[in-house]
Amino acid sequence: MAGFTPPSEFDRFRLVRSLAQGGMGDVWLYTDTKLERDVALKFIADPDPDDDDRERFLLEGQALAQIRHPNVVTVLDVSEVSAHPFLVTEFVPGAPLAQLDGPVRRTRLLELALGLAGGSCIGT
Repeated sequence: MAGFTPPSEFDRFRLVRSLAQGGMGDVWLYTDTKLERDVALKFIADPDPDDDDRERFLLEGQALAQIRHPNVVTVLDVSEVSAHPFLVTEFVPGAPLAQLDGPVRRTRLLELALGLAGGSCIGT
């Protein structure tokens, strides 16, 4: 099944490029033309999400919006375009871990692991 392809421009957002694809959602780099900054928009990957998908996605956005941590992106908004929900988050430039050249030095591996763990241990 082909995934959802978001519009190249809508509201105050202008598409720059794809950032990542996953099983449940796809993330795209957009420019917020009103605030003149780059943001990441996450859309449900399914081209025709049902009401349950939309509800789960909204709950994800609400939960993430409550988190304040330097290792977790900040949710700025949740909305819909063409009946397709999306999350607006801050854009954090960088490369995915999958693009790291290996083998990774132990000290670098420890730095990465601590950063990931710091973002995943919120509220514990």
